[in-house]
Amino acid sequence: MNRKGPTPGLVGLANCTIELIRVEREKFSPVLNKWHPLAASLVAATLHSYFSRKLKTIFVWCKYLHCQTNRGLAIIRLVRARACANNS
Repeated sequence: MNRKGPTPGLVGLANCTIELIRVEREKFSPVLNKWHPLAASLVAATLHSYFSRKLKTIFVWCKYLHCQTNRGLAIIRLVRARACANNS
């Protein structure tokens, strides 16, 4: 199946990330900037790390599903071929 556009899981992850960034900019950056001038960089690095871990999990799961789907299709082809051979 050829899908166009992002999957619902990725859309949800993107929406959560956008919300995290919004809250960080409104609440945490002003306070953290008083203590350290590079607070925004630290937050960006932290969000990047979090987002990358989540994406890796999603990609591993997608790869697993892809393998399982291919294995299932191969079994279906084999069963179909045997059924056609028995009917002949």
